Amino acid sequence: MDRTALTEQLVVAVRDNHTEEALSLIAQGADPTHKDSWFLRLAATNGNAVLVREFLQTCDASVQDSAALRLAAEAGSKECVDLLIPVSDLLARDGVVLNLAARYGHVDVVQSLAQHMDVCINGGNAFAAALDH
Repeated sequence: MDRTALTEQLVVAVRDNHTEEALSLIAQGADPTHKDSWFLRLAATNGNAVLVREFLQTCDASVQDSAALRLAAEAGSKECVDLLIPVSDLLARDGVVLNLAARYGHVDVVQSLAQHMDVCINGGNAFAAALDH
């Protein structure tokens, strides 16, 4: 099967969160960098840490102002967030990633992000303000 056909199948596998099928398609030659790191963003949206880890080998996590990190934070996937933190811009779009995690009640994600951002955790601060949103 040619690379284009494999990549088209990878779209479906990642979209439907079929981890083993996606890994198999990548091993067969599907292009994991297709559409400007779209697969990484979709895996982050799905909270699929196995695929996020796989796509981080070939994809740029800083694409679209670190969109994959924002999507993982919004989804509440601490494991994906922790994988993406070292390769993302935490302050992209004025640090909205922290507010997204807080808005959806993902306290563990907020705490993980706060550890890596210049955020005071005690007293009246950005952390408490984020949790109020």
